[in-house]
Amino acid sequence: APLSGRAHVAGHPLASEAGRVLTSVAMADLGRVDRVDSGVTVGDLLAERIDLSEPMGRRRGARARQAEWWERIDQAADAAGARRIGADDPVGSLLPLERAIALTAVAAAGRAPVLVLDVVDPFPDAAAERAFLAALPALVHESTTVLLGAPWFPDEHGIPGRPTVRLRLVAGDAPAPALDADADERPDIDQPVTTGKETRR
Repeated sequence: APLSGRAHVAGHPLASEAGRVLTSVAMADLGRVDRVDSGVTVGDLLAERIDLSEPMGRRRGARARQAEWWERIDQAADAAGARRIGADDPVGSLLPLERAIALTAVAAAGRAPVLVLDVVDPFPDAAAERAFLAALPALVHESTTVLLGAPWFPDEHGIPGRPTVRLRLVAGDAPAPALDADADERPDIDQPVTTGKETRR
């Protein structure tokens, strides 16, 4: 295993191009509602993200992008078998699957080449996780790298039609996490990764 090296995100080295890395990665916490203002509407979040991602002086295209994103959100909800989400729906009123679709769309609308989705606690069961994965192709461009952070996923986990690598992270000398009794180890996609307890320069 490598003991040293340089980290790059979307082609930009850390830490010398940290500013570019910040604009190359979008993150969304799909779990607890209390991490966002539960009264804010999906439409307000989406409009703000699109406005912020447009270059100064080119914001006239924002309205057309919003319409495009609402079509994509409808397609994602249909693919997942979820209720369609409205612009006036407060984030806190959405069911977990609907909220995950909405917040993923908001994050993806910023056009970042890397999308990190924290899915630690949003779904009640494996069927909802599979439904969410089925919704992702409508929301995420095929050139976007998607990182899903989760304690476990169904063994056939992956975004339909996209290559998948599943990393099992273990810190330093900690024991490897036990696999779920129902989960099969998949050597073709499972990659154990041992991380250090701290990052050294």
